Amino acid sequence: MNNKKGDFHIHTSYSDGQHTTKEIFNFIESSKLDYFSITDHDNVDAILEISKILRGSNIKFIHGVELSTFYNGESIHILGYFKDEKYRCEDFLNKLHEVRNFRENRAKEIISKLKHYFNIKIDFKKVEEISKGIIARPHIAQCIVDEGYPYTYESVFKTVLHKSSPAYVATRAISTEEGIKFLKKYNAATFLAHPKIYKRSSTSELLDLGFDGIEAIYPLNKKEDTKHYINISKERNILISAGTDFHSKDRDNMHPAHIGEVYLSGEDLDKFLHKIND
Repeated sequence: MNNKKGDFHIHTSYSDGQHTTKEIFNFIESSKLDYFSITDHDNVDAILEISKILRGSNIKFIHGVELSTFYNGESIHILGYFKDEKYRCEDFLNKLHEVRNFRENRAKEIISKLKHYFNIKIDFKKVEEISKGIIARPHIAQCIVDEGYPYTYESVFKTVLHKSSPAYVATRAISTEEGIKFLKKYNAATFLAHPKIYKRSSTSELLDLGFDGIEAIYPLNKKEDTKHYINISKERNILISAGTDFHSKDRDNMHPAHIGEVYLSGEDLDKFLHKIND
C-alpha cells in the first residue's frame, strides 16, 4: 500500500492566502508531504512559480484551482485538478480573469450605490478581507453590520440589498454546473470542496451536478462528517480528496490546520493520482 501522503487544498498570496509560493514550499518540505496542490481562488498564477521552485525536488505537484460558482443562492467552490497543461490556454485564463474582474467590479458598484442612495460608507478592502476569495452580497452585508450601521444581517437584505433596491447590481456569476463543465473542458478532475460548510443544498444534491469526487477529509469535519462523506463516495463510486485549505500559519476558526496536518494517503491517494494521470 502507498504510504505517501498529499495535501491538495493550499492557498498562496496569489489569492487569499498570506504566504508566497516560496514560503508555501518551505512549509511543504517541513511537513514531509510527497504530493501537494496549489488551489488558489479563480487563478493559476502560482503554478509557473511553483514549478520553478520545485526543480530538483522529489515532491510532486498537482496543478490545481478553486473555482468560485453559485448554486441555489449559495457560493459553491469546485476544486479542479489538471491532468495536463490545458490551464495555460488563453481562453481558460481569460475566463478566470473575467470571473474575478466581474465579481470585484460588481462589489465596488454596490458599495458606490450604497453610499449614494443610503449614505452607507464601507471600504472595499474590508469586504474583500471578509470574503476570503469570493465577494458577494453576504460579505457586503456583514461589513455593513460590522461598521455599526443600524441593521441586523438579515435586515440588510430586506432594506438596502434586496433585488429591487437601487443599490442592487445583478450578478453574472458562473453556475456550479457550468463551472464543472468549464473545468472538464480543460481536462480537470472536479471535486466538491469542503461540503461541510454548505447550508442551502445537500451534499447529494450538489454531487448530482456531475462532480468526479468530494473533499471528504477536511479540517472542519467531525469524525462522523468524514465517515459520512466517505460513505457517499463509495455509494456513488466517486473519488475522495483531502486538504488543509491552508491560508496562513496563523490559524483561525475557519482554517485551523497547517499544511500536511490533513492529508490523503493509501489506496485513496492511489485512486486520486490515477484519476489525475489517466
